[in-house]
Amino acid sequence: FGEDAFGTKPNRQSSARARDDCILVRLEKNVINTLLSANQEIEKAFGLLVSSYEWLLQEKPHSISEKESICFLGRPHRFMFLIKSLVSSLFFFLLAGVSAMFFRGGVFTTGTFLSILAVLAILALLFILWRYVEWRNDNYIFTNKRVICEDRVVLLHDLRFEVPLSAIVNLNIRKSIFGRSFGFGDLLINTFTGMSRLKHVSSVEVAAGLLEYLWKKEKLVSRREDREAFQQALNNQTN
Repeated sequence: FGEDAFGTKPNRQSSARARDDCILVRLEKNVINTLLSANQEIEKAFGLLVSSYEWLLQEKPHSISEKESICFLGRPHRFMFLIKSLVSSLFFFLLAGVSAMFFRGGVFTTGTFLSILAVLAILALLFILWRYVEWRNDNYIFTNKRVICEDRVVLLHDLRFEVPLSAIVNLNIRKSIFGRSFGFGDLLINTFTGMSRLKHVSSVEVAAGLLEYLWKKEKLVSRREDREAFQQALNNQTN
C-alpha cells in the first residue's frame, strides 16, 4: 500500500489491515528517492508501477475474479495516440486546403467557406476525441494468474484475449525506430499454442521483467501444489 507515497495525489487513496501478527517496515521517502536517483532502471520500474496503480484507482476491471490480484494495468504508449491524432488532423487540414483553393477560385462564397471550415474543425475535434476514447479503452492487465488484453474501438469492434501464466513458454521484445526513441515496444508472449502480442507497451523492458517474475512465480506455486496433491494422494493410499 506504499504506492500512494509516489503518486501525484496529495491524499492517500488506500489502506491496509493485517490479518495476523506481522512486522511493518517503514521506509522514508527520501531514502527511496536517493535509491531511485542512483539507479535509473529501478526508477523506471517504480514509475511504471505508480502509473499502473493510479490507473487502477480510476477504473476497476470487471473481468477479475475475487481470487486474482492485479499486478499491472497499462495501455499503449501515448505516442500512438498522438500519431493517430496527427494523421487525422492532417487529413482535415488537407480538406481545408482544398476548400481554400475553391474559395480563391470563386467557387465558394465567404459564408460557405467559413461554414466548411467550422464543420471540418468540429469533425477534427470529434475524431481526436474518438481516438482518445479508443486509446483509453485499450488495456493490458497482468494478474497473478493470467495476462489480459482488451482492444475496444467504439462502434467498430471489441476484442479480447487472455493468456494463462501457466501457458507461457518465453517472452520476447520487439522495438521499432520510434519505440527505441520514445521508450515503448511490443511484448511477444509465446505459448504452447502460438504467440500473443501486446502492442506499443510503455517501458516494455520493465513490463516484460514484471511479467517474467509473475510467470516464474506461478510455475513455482504450481509445482508446490502438485507436490502437495501427490503427497496427499500417497497419504490417502497408505491410510
